[in-house]
Amino acid sequence: QILTDLSQKVHVTFDPRNPDHTRIIRQLWSGIFPGKSFEANSALWKQAGFQKLDPTLDLKNSGILALLTLQKFIDTYPEKAKKMIETNMSNTKSNYPFAIVGINLTLLMIEVLHIRDQQFATVATCFWDLFTTPTAFYEIFNTLFIHIDNLWTYRKAVRSDFAAIIGEVKQLLLAILKKGPKNILEFKAMAEEEGLFIAE
Repeated sequence: QILTDLSQKVHVTFDPRNPDHTRIIRQLWSGIFPGKSFEANSALWKQAGFQKLDPTLDLKNSGILALLTLQKFIDTYPEKAKKMIETNMSNTKSNYPFAIVGINLTLLMIEVLHIRDQQFATVATCFWDLFTTPTAFYEIFNTLFIHIDNLWTYRKAVRSDFAAIIGEVKQLLLAILKKGPKNILEFKAMAEEEGLFIAE
């Protein structure tokens, strides 16, 4: 049921008339720009790593799930997220666009977990038990996003390195899931064994 709910979020396009959707984007704004009045279209969104003045136009084919993962990440790790955004705010080749990287990470997880096509409903794997926890998807996202940030800093990466880094993250995620973690604590322990930089 949890994975089905995630799949539904992937197939739902952001609707500014939907109060649940507007709540998510307003909470995201408040987390990134505390104290500032909400603006659906604003150049400030670009400071957070979106490419467009309207962030919902950057969601690609992630539905509302990418927006939700970013919002939950910022709510869970407000100081870490603030540092990540501020460090990468200037548009230079040595920085990464916070929001766009988060969206691409969400899309990677959608692909690896077969959330879009709902293969989880018919294919048995050794890790589905992990997703009996409602927050598992978001906690895995958080772990991987922190890893990407730490790795970027450690390697002094530039934007042309992003494709290689996201490819490495995909292989790491596949390797961890292959071990069959039953809960998020096992996932994080296996993540460290695989070499993820997950110190907050």
